[in-house]
Amino acid sequence: ALEVLEPPINHPDIQTDARRRMHERLSRPDIMVALGRLEDAWDILPAWDDIPPGDYKFWLLAAGHLAQADPDRTSWGLGSCFQKGLEHFSNVGAHRSVIDIGALAAELAVKRGSYSTPRRTLRLMKRHLPKLRKALGAEELVADLEKTVAPLTRPPLPVPAAELIEPVSYTHLPLPTK
Repeated sequence: ALEVLEPPINHPDIQTDARRRMHERLSRPDIMVALGRLEDAWDILPAWDDIPPGDYKFWLLAAGHLAQADPDRTSWGLGSCFQKGLEHFSNVGAHRSVIDIGALAAELAVKRGSYSTPRRTLRLMKRHLPKLRKALGAEELVADLEKTVAPLTRPPLPVPAAELIEPVSYTHLPLPTK
């Protein structure tokens, strides 16, 4: 499979077709995961900042599949990429992508012990659910996610909240003058 994805560099179609090259770059991590080469897959996954918006979904799917195979590498940073992608999909009206990528993002957030991220993602998915032309199982996906998210509890603070910050008094500040 890797040989198929290693086209000759000087081939004229490859040089002019940036989208196809990006798609091929984003296919490689999935192949590496299938081969059990997780470190290599992480190494060849392009940086989020190098991905054009048209390829966000492919990147998020590749990163999501990789994180499912290697859950110890699921991080806040990866979750941040998912949130940026979901915001983009929401803003451009890509309702199905919000549902599909949202489900993956929420699953990964639950696995890394996040409390608020899966809830926020679920709310976004629910807003886009009625906008789908055809549900195609989206209601069940959202309902299953609700069942997963509902029992999550907010993690305790490491110290009592009153000890986290000192009370601030604004009485010592000068009043604004006209």
